[in-house]
Amino acid sequence: MEKSDNIIDIQRVIHDNIYSSVRNISHSLPAFPVLTAVLSVVFPAVVFPSCRWLPAVLPVLLTLAGWNLLGIRRTLFQIALPALIALCALSLHVRFRQNDVLTELLGERSAGVEAKIVVCDPSYYFDGNDSSAYRRLLCRVTEIRFSQSDLWQPVKSNVIAIFPPEIRIPEYGSCFTAEGILEQPDRPLFEGQFDYRNYLKRRGIHYLFRIRKAVPAGRQSSCLQLLLRMRNRLLLSLTSAQKQPSERALAAALLFGCRQGISRESRTAFIESGTIHILTVSGLHIGMFAAAVFLLLLPLPFRLRMLLTPTITLLYAFSTGMQMPAVRAVLMLFCWCIPRALLLKSSGLNAVLLAGTLLLLWNPYQLKDAGFQYSFLCVITLIMTSAQTAAWLRLTMEKHHWIPEKKLGKWKQRIFRWEIAAASAAAGCLTAWLCSFILTVYYQGLTIPFAMVANLLIIPLTYVVFLLFAAALLPCLLFPAAGKIFSFLLAMPLTAIDTICRSFADWSGFRVPVPPLWTIPCAVLALWLLFAFSHRKAAFAGLGMLIVLIFVWCSGLFTRDRGTELILLHGGRQQMPGLVISCPERDFSLAANLTDFRNIAAAADYLHRRGHKELTLLVGSKPTRAHAYGIRHFPDRMKVRHILTVKPARRSEMQKEAIRKAEESGIRLHLQSGPELKWSRGGKKIETILKKNVFSFAILEKENKVYVCISADENGGTEILIRKNGRTLDRVRIPRELKPGMIRRKIN
Repeated sequence: MEKSDNIIDIQRVIHDNIYSSVRNISHSLPAFPVLTAVLSVVFPAVVFPSCRWLPAVLPVLLTLAGWNLLGIRRTLFQIALPALIALCALSLHVRFRQNDVLTELLGERSAGVEAKIVVCDPSYYFDGNDSSAYRRLLCRVTEIRFSQSDLWQPVKSNVIAIFPPEIRIPEYGSCFTAEGILEQPDRPLFEGQFDYRNYLKRRGIHYLFRIRKAVPAGRQSSCLQLLLRMRNRLLLSLTSAQKQPSERALAAALLFGCRQGISRESRTAFIESGTIHILTVSGLHIGMFAAAVFLLLLPLPFRLRMLLTPTITLLYAFSTGMQMPAVRAVLMLFCWCIPRALLLKSSGLNAVLLAGTLLLLWNPYQLKDAGFQYSFLCVITLIMTSAQTAAWLRLTMEKHHWIPEKKLGKWKQRIFRWEIAAASAAAGCLTAWLCSFILTVYYQGLTIPFAMVANLLIIPLTYVVFLLFAAALLPCLLFPAAGKIFSFLLAMPLTAIDTICRSFADWSGFRVPVPPLWTIPCAVLALWLLFAFSHRKAAFAGLGMLIVLIFVWCSGLFTRDRGTELILLHGGRQQMPGLVISCPERDFSLAANLTDFRNIAAAADYLHRRGHKELTLLVGSKPTRAHAYGIRHFPDRMKVRHILTVKPARRSEMQKEAIRKAEESGIRLHLQSGPELKWSRGGKKIETILKKNVFSFAILEKENKVYVCISADENGGTEILIRKNGRTLDRVRIPRELKPGMIRRKIN
C-alpha cells in the first residue's frame, strides 16, 4: 500500500504542478505555445542545418505533448497550425531569399560587369559635404551585361555597392550605369570571426559590387523617396546651427540612424563606452519617440492615442530606413498598442512573444543575428523582472507610504516620485547591462563595467533630444527657419552625450577571452533566478551563479587555446605574408608587415577574441607605401603600445603621415635605419631582417628562441619555415592567391 500511495503522490504532483503550470502559462500568454511551435521548426533548421529531419519531427512530438496538456482545439490552433506555417515560411525563405538570379549566373566566382543599379538604402543621408571615404550602400541591380557587345540581362538582386569618393550620390532612388567587379564577401579566416558573408545572406544579399566608374542615369520616384526628402530637409534644418561636422553626424545618427558621417574614432569610443546602441535606431529610439508622441497627444481620447501613436512611429521608422532593430521595436509597439485600443486585456510579455513569432515567420534566419538575441533577451528580461524590481523598490521606500501626504508637502512628494523614477531607471539599466554583458562577452570578448553608469547618464539626455525632436517636427517642416532655434536647443544635450561617451571610453573596454557557449544559457538562467523570482533562495542561487560565471569569464578558466600562437596572413595585397604572434598568458602580442586592410581587420579580431586589449608591438620592415599602410591603419582597429619601423625616406609621404598619426595617439615610436630592426622589452628580444624578398624574424626569451623565415619561391609563391630552439616545427608553401587566407600554428 505504501508503494502505491507513493506512486499516486508522484502522479498527483506531476498533474498539479507541471500540467497546471503549462495550462496557466498558455492561458495567460497565448503567444507562448505559438512561439514554441515556431521555434520547434526554426531552431533546428538554423542551428543544425545538417539534421534536415529535425524540423519535421520536433513539431509532431510537440503536437502530441500539447494534445494531452492543452486539448485538441488549442493544440490545433496554437501548436500544429503555427508549426505548419513556420515550415512553409522556412521553405519560401530558402527558395527566394537564400538564392537569387546573380547567384545562378555567377556562382562562387567574381566577374567584371556593367550594371544598371538603383540606390535603395534609406539610411543614406547626404548633407552636402564631400567625403573622402568609400561608401557602402544597399543597391538594387536591375540589369547586367559582361561586355558592351552583350545584351542586357534583366535581374532583380540586392547588392552592397562600394562607391569611390569621387562619385556623388544625391539621394535615395538615384540611378547609375556602373562598371565594376561583382564578388562575394570573404569567408571568415578563423572560427569565431564575424561572418559578414552569412550576415548578408540572411538578408537576401549575396554580392559586393566594387564600382570603378558610374554614370548618373536619372532617379526613381516613390512615396518612400518623398518621405526621405522630408527627413533630409528636417535634418538640415535641425543641424543648421551646428558648425562642426561631427555634431551634425551625431544628430543624424542619433535621430535617424544615418551613420555615414560618424568617424571610426567616434564609433570606437561609443563601442568601448557601451553606448553604441544609441547610434542605431532600435527599441530605445522607437520607445522614446513613441513616448514623446504619446505625451503630445494627451488631449486626444485614449483609444485614438493608442492608434495614432504606433502609426506616427511607423512613419518615423520608415524615415530611418526600417532597419531590423527598428522593425522589431515597431512590431512590439503595435502588438502592445492595438489590443489596448480595442480594450482587450494583454500583457506586455505576450506582445513581445507575438512580435518574436511574426519576425521569425518573416525571416527565420534572424534567430542567428546577435541584434535579434540582444533585443528579445533584454526586453523579455526587463518585463519579467519588472514586478520583482517594483517590489524591492516598494520595500526600500516603505516608510514613505505610511506618512500622510499633508505631512510630506508637495516638494517632498515630488522628490519622493523622482527618487522612485531614478531608482526604477537605475534598476532597468542594471538589468539591461547584465543582459548585454552576457552576449557582449560571447560575441566580442569585451567587458564594459561602466556601461550602466554611462547609459544612466545618457538616457535622460537622449529623451530630451527626442522630446525636442518630436516638438520640432511640424514647425521645422512648415517653417524651416525655426530649425535654428531647435538646433541651438539640441546642441547642448548632443554635446553632453558625446562628452560622456568619450570620457567613459577611456575607463571601459576590458578584453577577456571568448567564453564557452554553454556558459551563456547558464548566465541567462542565473539572471532570471536573481530578478524574476521572489523566493530568496532562488535570488541567492542566481547571484552566486553570476559571480562564479563572471569569475570564469574574466579568468579564462574554461577557455581553450591560451598558449602562444603564431598566425600568418596571406592573400589580397599581401605580397609577403603578414605575421601575428599572440601570448595571452604573458599579455604579449605582435603584428608585422600587414599590408592588406582585410588582414589588418582579421588580425585585430583574432587578438581581441584571445583576450588582448592592445597590441604590444607593431612592426613595419620597409619604408614603402604598403608597409606604411599597416602602420597607419592598424591603430584604428586596436590600441598599440609600440611601433618598430624604418626611418622614413624623403618621398615616403604615407609613412610620414603614419608616424605623425602615431605620435598624436601617444604610441611609442622606435625608428631605426637599415634592413635590420631590433627591439627588447621585459626579457623579450626581437630581431627582424628584410632583404631581397626574404623576411626573417626571431624572438628570444630566456632560453627559448622562435625563428620564422618567409621567402619567395621561383613560381611566385611563398615558402615559410618555422623553428623553435633549432627544431623545425613546420615548413609550408603558399601559392600566390588573391583571396585572403590564414595559417595558424601553436608554438608552445
